[in-house]
Amino acid sequence: MIRHGKSIREMAARWFRLGRGYFPLTALGSALSALISLTFLFAARHLDLVLLTATVTAVIVLIILTALTTISALILNRGARRASPPALLEIETGSRQLTGFTVRFPRWIPLINCDWQTDPADFRAEVQARAGNLEESVQPVRRGIFNSIDRRFRAGDIFGLTQISWTRRHAAEITVLPAGRPLNPIESLFGFAAGDEDAHPDGEPRGDRVEMRPYVPGDPIRMILWKVYARSGKLMVRVPERAVAPRPGACAYFIAGPGDEAAAGVARTFIERRLPGESWCFGADGSPGATSDPQNAITRLARSGSAPVSAGSIASFLLAAEKQGYAHCLIFVPSARGPWMDRAGVVLAKSGLKIQVVTAVESVDPDEKGTQRWRHILFRMPPHPGASMPAIERLRGHLRLLAHNVLIVDAASGLFR
Repeated sequence: MIRHGKSIREMAARWFRLGRGYFPLTALGSALSALISLTFLFAARHLDLVLLTATVTAVIVLIILTALTTISALILNRGARRASPPALLEIETGSRQLTGFTVRFPRWIPLINCDWQTDPADFRAEVQARAGNLEESVQPVRRGIFNSIDRRFRAGDIFGLTQISWTRRHAAEITVLPAGRPLNPIESLFGFAAGDEDAHPDGEPRGDRVEMRPYVPGDPIRMILWKVYARSGKLMVRVPERAVAPRPGACAYFIAGPGDEAAAGVARTFIERRLPGESWCFGADGSPGATSDPQNAITRLARSGSAPVSAGSIASFLLAAEKQGYAHCLIFVPSARGPWMDRAGVVLAKSGLKIQVVTAVESVDPDEKGTQRWRHILFRMPPHPGASMPAIERLRGHLRLLAHNVLIVDAASGLFR
């Protein structure tokens, strides 16, 4: 019975929103209409010709605006029906990009504004009139993978008295990737995985340079053993010993949560540069299992922004990585505290892998001690949007509850803090 009552309320609310969108008068227009009606009744009772003329003029203007809004809505709806949005769309966060969705709309209709909004709202859509067309551009603020996009079209006058709106769903495979971030020096990020090679006569020359052989043309000059040459007169060079790596280099996992876009950009750079080496795997919240394919890994990274998170994802990933012989794991985490910390803390404490936690902040305030704050107050300057050094140290302290090894990346410069 409660479920039935709830469904009736939901249906009533849906029909109310639908009818409200098609009703041409806004709240301001309705209030003005009521005022005009009261004024007309007062003027008719007292035979005030001035007020009668004013009210009749206001009614005519309101009727004209309503007619223009209705005509514009019909034209915009027809153009939206004929428009062909791209079936596949791949965009990045942080920058404004055209989506290819264009609606033809004439420029001869005066006093009318036409645009639309998108759902998800994280797309931040803008509509620009150009050469008789309305072109859509978006600036996503969060990554994700979507199967459709809802557009809320609106046609209304410039005074805000009339407006007609409706929603249309367009099917499309939309992939929003995190914008790549600089990462320098990259050795600090994956150097922890070195040292796995063991000397073996059947291995490849990939170990430490502890052996030597006679110099041949083409060998690097810096590898020549000049002390040996001084004693014996023979040119000898250092060469790496033959070694094998009994374990894969490293694995990586991305934990999604509030404030994770900067970390997602760093993770994308990590994947595209293949920093873990030849043998690696990557996992992310929202996708089961792991992958060693860079393109698939970036897709998993994008899906983590919109997919529901399972509490057992990271636990199963670490367990599988340990069985496959991985010794080190890089964990990308958000820069804001949230429920993910408790979930990850329990799992990481039970893991037998060597864990290194990496996060990123959008930028760092160069005023480390806050000595310039008086200038912001005195001259009313906007504060620096970056994180202060005390805030970064507090973040480091929170993350050390997950692992002792913590790296914080300044996503603007790519430097480690």
